[in-house]
Amino acid sequence: MARQLKELGFRCLLPLRVEARDYAGVTARVEVPILPGCVFLQGTRTAVASALGTGRVQRVTELPRELCARLPLDVQTELQLGSTSSHLP
Repeated sequence: MARQLKELGFRCLLPLRVEARDYAGVTARVEVPILPGCVFLQGTRTAVASALGTGRVQRVTELPRELCARLPLDVQTELQLGSTSSHLP
């Protein structure tokens, strides 16, 4: 979903971590979301309404600052925590 929203011109962030997975005896390193089912969207309320209009976004929740403080520093930097950030499950 993050890829599709970016293609539509939205500023998105999907924080990932690398995890080892075993596939039929072959170990592969894959990227998986830190917060499964969540994509972060940064923008105005108009942009959020537009994202909801795509039919791909089910719910929008504004992130409280205290939750943002628990995110990894690189994620906080990417979200530029002085501006409006929303959580898109």
